[in-house]
Amino acid sequence: MTVTFHPWLPGSGFAKQVSDAGYRLIFSTSSVWYLDWLNTSWGTMYETGLTTGVHQESYEHLVLGREICMVGETMDISDVLQTIWPLAAAISERLRPTKEGATTDDEATDRYVQFKCLLNFRGVAAAPFNYEESRMEPVGPGSCN
Repeated sequence: MTVTFHPWLPGSGFAKQVSDAGYRLIFSTSSVWYLDWLNTSWGTMYETGLTTGVHQESYEHLVLGREICMVGETMDISDVLQTIWPLAAAISERLRPTKEGATTDDEATDRYVQFKCLLNFRGVAAAPFNYEESRMEPVGPGSCN
């Protein structure tokens, strides 16, 4: 029988214990990929890799995947769509194996801006992207006007 763990408590150290013991895991413990942590920018989410937080590089093969999480303590219906889709797009691109070690270069920023504008044009009020924190009020007219 194969055992796979799915730790999800941010900062608990459980993912380290799981990888140290040689078990496979699906990683949800990085608070960076919790969409309701509104002070995390899309760039920080994008720069976090599939195996960021694994105890040792030799354990990277144990990580089967990661999960994007959002819990409701800081969210309500007024900002769910605005937060989920732009940020999840940045993370989902990072889950592609070819993007390991990527940084928020101009090309990534351009793709993110285009996707955010596409969401706006389709009626999803995607949150502003170019702020230190992911959910701040716009300082003026948006880039899609």
